[in-house]
Amino acid sequence: MSHPQPATSFDSRPLTDPVDPRAVSSFAAELRARGSLGMSVSTVIGLVVVVIVVLVSVPIAASVLIGLATSPRDFGFAGIGLLLFGGVGVAIGISALVGWRRARVTRYRLDRFARANGMTYEARIAEPPLPGMIFSLGRSRVSTDLVRGTNRGSSNSAITSTRCSQGRTRPPTAGGTSR
Repeated sequence: MSHPQPATSFDSRPLTDPVDPRAVSSFAAELRARGSLGMSVSTVIGLVVVVIVVLVSVPIAASVLIGLATSPRDFGFAGIGLLLFGGVGVAIGISALVGWRRARVTRYRLDRFARANGMTYEARIAEPPLPGMIFSLGRSRVSTDLVRGTNRGSSNSAITSTRCSQGRTRPPTAGGTSR
């Protein structure tokens, strides 16, 4: 959680000003040290899927490469498939890296914005105590990127998601911004 500075006016510059990558890295390390960035179930599932795909695809790619090395004239569809498979893997890796870096910068900017305007920022809150009947329904409630005013009666803004289920089926539903 960030510590607010007294604010006399609204300052949106921290949301658009350029950021120093070293400052973003140190802020991310600070969040990890505080335990504000817990690993979600979807992240764990994603990592397991990536490990399984790598364990299956590396031997297949290695056998295709060995086959191409022993008889290079039979490049054909195997080589094109290998290039396509490699290109898709590189594109997925680059997309994941860009998304991860963008999320870190967003958290850094929101924290600086909150501090500049006398508010607080919290990266993630599990089971947030939100008012109202609808926010108590479901399970696995999580609020992320919470910007909260420090004055009594000020509003909160966060991305809140809740997992709701009926009977044996468990379709996830997500909520929007809470105030």
